[in-house]
Amino acid sequence: MGVVYRARDERLQRDVALKVLPPETAADEGVRQRARAEAVVLSQLNHPGVATVYDFDTQDGVSFLVLEYLPGESLDAVVSRGALPEPEVVSIGIQVTDALAAAHARGVVHRDLKPANLRRLPDNRIKVLDFGLARLLRSTQTLALTLPAAGRHAAGTVAYMAPEVIAGQQADERSDLYALGVVLFELGIGRTPFAGDSVVALMYAVLNQSPPAPRTLRPELSAGFEAIVLRAMDRDPLRRHATAAELGAELRVLAAGGPAGGTPAPLPVRSLVVLPLENLSGDPSQEFFSDGMTDALISGLAKVAGLRVISRTSAMRYKGARKPLPEIAAELRVDAVIEGSVVRSGERVRINAQLIHAGTDALLWGESYEREIRDVLALQSEVAHAVANEVRAAVSATGAKAAAGGPAQAGSAREAAERNPASGAGSPVGSAGGPASGTGSRASGAASPTTARSARRVEPAAFDAYLRGLQDWHRRTADSLHRAIESFREAIRLDPGWAPAHAGLAESWAVIGFYGYEPPREAFPQARCAAERALQLDDSLGEAYSVLGYVLHYHDWQPREAEQAYRRGVELSPGSAVAHLWFTNLLASAGRFEEGRVHGREALALDPLAPIMHIVPGWVSYFARDFDRALVEMGRARELDPTFWSAQLWFGWAALATGHNADALAAFEEAVRCSERTPEPLGALACAAARVGDERRARALLGDLRQVAARRFVAGFFPALVHAELGEHDAAFECLELAVTQRSHWLMWIRVDPRLDSLRADPRFEQLRRTLGLAG
Repeated sequence: MGVVYRARDERLQRDVALKVLPPETAADEGVRQRARAEAVVLSQLNHPGVATVYDFDTQDGVSFLVLEYLPGESLDAVVSRGALPEPEVVSIGIQVTDALAAAHARGVVHRDLKPANLRRLPDNRIKVLDFGLARLLRSTQTLALTLPAAGRHAAGTVAYMAPEVIAGQQADERSDLYALGVVLFELGIGRTPFAGDSVVALMYAVLNQSPPAPRTLRPELSAGFEAIVLRAMDRDPLRRHATAAELGAELRVLAAGGPAGGTPAPLPVRSLVVLPLENLSGDPSQEFFSDGMTDALISGLAKVAGLRVISRTSAMRYKGARKPLPEIAAELRVDAVIEGSVVRSGERVRINAQLIHAGTDALLWGESYEREIRDVLALQSEVAHAVANEVRAAVSATGAKAAAGGPAQAGSAREAAERNPASGAGSPVGSAGGPASGTGSRASGAASPTTARSARRVEPAAFDAYLRGLQDWHRRTADSLHRAIESFREAIRLDPGWAPAHAGLAESWAVIGFYGYEPPREAFPQARCAAERALQLDDSLGEAYSVLGYVLHYHDWQPREAEQAYRRGVELSPGSAVAHLWFTNLLASAGRFEEGRVHGREALALDPLAPIMHIVPGWVSYFARDFDRALVEMGRARELDPTFWSAQLWFGWAALATGHNADALAAFEEAVRCSERTPEPLGALACAAARVGDERRARALLGDLRQVAARRFVAGFFPALVHAELGEHDAAFECLELAVTQRSHWLMWIRVDPRLDSLRADPRFEQLRRTLGLAG
């Protein structure tokens, strides 16, 4: 950013710092005028924690800033000698937040906060250097490429940049707070939270990984310090501290000893994860039961408005894991964790559950519940209702509980559970099978996450069959989905009036139709029938509305009606990642890309470890023809799980669209291998072969598709793409006509699908759009 000299101001008889700026600053009059305007604003920052700007000028083609000279050393030199004591780090943080608050009040954002720009004076005061200089120089891209010398930890400027800034958004006050969180982490640990051997690797880490919990690296740090730092570094700007003053206030509470033994009161719970409930039945064959109870609790809590609940796919990644709760919470970006166990003995089932504040490991609530198996739905409803009440009522009063000696003062959650493992926070199980007092059945004005209809009695054998069906449905393979159908059918046979079993059957048929495991003309009508029956029995089932939207969109080709069903599904199940994912696809297929991105981001936030959710942003970008962005987004999904063939497939399509043909071929070949020669990747590989002029291979792969079609359903859409790539329009339209007859769901994307662009000028393409009801 320039060369700095110690200089002497002979007029005022003082030493100053003279920063000579890069030549391009003086080369253009417009740039020079903007730089002067910025310097005027910076010179008006009059705060004891901010290095003063005295002047900005240009002489003989050289632009320079005159700055306050500050003795001492920068904090990058200090931390290079090792981590600092926590009180010292907290004191530094307080001083920096004061300086940031003063600058932000004048509309000035630092944009490059890091230890090298923080100077400790001989009297231990901290001065912030180079305020707003990144904006003055208009060189954010240059900053992003700054890395240290080889052999040092990758702690260049990019390591302090907020994820949204790396992603291309404008830096603001919240990105300064993120950078300060990284600085506090580095000062307390001795290194930055993310590393990488290249700029791209480091940027990927900042964008996609969660920082390690500081206490896992340095156990002597306080839980309060860890909570503050992790909140400041949250990838979601809305979940960070609202202002520098708020962050500073929390640091001051910590410095003063704070409530509850030196930690600030836990933050409100706006997000949580239900960790897989432990099976304590002593029977490994009952794992499906504990997993099913976990799933039910997630589904119940996902209906609570304003609460983000991590979906099952991501939650189940921690089954059997022994990671510290703060580390899990940091990876999933949640405020709280529910953990517990299930015991099934004879005709009775018992659930122990605890709600734990992730940042402090403080026990907020704990209960035990026990009922007969026939009343298991009421049991699920009771637990979900109790947690919802605690989240909405008790958590907001945690500070008062702490002052009164409540659970937040009682040590860690694990210690409390060890003192009384049966009842968590100390409420015994009543003789009637419910909680003896208070928490489990208390109504505090919060809406219940479940309905009265969902608390009906159910046949135990039907419930078991339903849970086995859920377990297989989540695996999403052809065999597992067919097993799920049989299990759901068994549940319906034993208990015909139980709506969730019909909804599970509907979801299974819908996914089978989408992936072509059965012909869509056969699978989707089955899905519609089951979804409609589920809604007849219980019209509050959001998942049934989402399946209905899926069928209306992909089989009936009625996008308007599908949108109504999707909206109802999202309204009833706002915490369903699948509901948001499916709605994203409808919006994107209609060209409503920004709306689609909103629901795609929500799906990813709800299920951050599911590979399919990481593909969603790339889908939207690809069909919006923002191919460079799609390539980056699909690359992230592919790196998350290289064996996930759909990620390889769509990375290949984005690579092909951006001219990276060799990368596309490699990705398609990997997709073919990982999918065991599924039709869609075979067709994609044939397209890539045709694109690079290897017609012989393209036709051989077309032959492979015909051979596969002899064994299983193959949509005509895939060979149509190959023929279009080969320039054989007649054959392409013949295949598309076959796809119409087959009711191939990919036809709903023809408005926006770049892979069909070579056919759009043909009059038959507009006729196809009219056939599908998508003309105009």
